[in-house]
Amino acid sequence: MKGIWRKMISRCYKAGDSGFPEYGARGIYVCERWRDSYSAFVADIGPRPSLLHSLDRRDNSDGYTPENCRWATKQEQQRNRRTNRIIRVNDCDMTVTEASELYGVNASQLTWRLDNGWDEQSAATTPLRNYAAQPKTSPCPRGHYKQGENALPKARGVGCRICNLMAQRKRRNAEVSR
Repeated sequence: MKGIWRKMISRCYKAGDSGFPEYGARGIYVCERWRDSYSAFVADIGPRPSLLHSLDRRDNSDGYTPENCRWATKQEQQRNRRTNRIIRVNDCDMTVTEASELYGVNASQLTWRLDNGWDEQSAATTPLRNYAAQPKTSPCPRGHYKQGENALPKARGVGCRICNLMAQRKRRNAEVSR
C-alpha cells in the first residue's frame, strides 16, 4: 500500500512523473494530512479490500482527500472517468454504459441515437428492433425465408436472394464448362 501512497504524491507534485499532466498539472492535490503521513493515509482510507481494488477519487476534478477517496474495482473506476458521457434517464444521472445495461440497449446503438438527435429518455428506453421475433415470410421452395438480407425485391413480390445467387452460379458454371 505504501507504493500506492507514494505514486499518489508523485503524480500530483513531481513534474517528471508520467501522470503529472493528468493530475498535478490539472490542480489535483493530496490533502496535507496524507501528504505528510503514510499512517494517516492508511488510518483514513482503511486497508485495501483486495488486489482487484485501487485508489479512486469520487470527484475527478477534486484532490485526494478522505471525503473524496475510496477503494474501487476496475469496473467502478471505468464508470467514474471524466470522459464518460453522462445522460439523465427517469430523473437519474448515469453513464451510457449503465443505461445500456439497465434498459437492454446496446451501448453503441444508444450512443448513435444520442448523436443523431434522440432525446436521452427515448434513446435509452426504446427497445431495439428484434428481427428474429418478427413473423417470417413464407419460405422459398428450398426452405429459405425471404426477409432481411435474403429478401430480393422482384416484379412479382419478394424473391429469395440465396436461390437467386445459386442460380447465377449454376448458369456461370454451365457457361464455363461449355
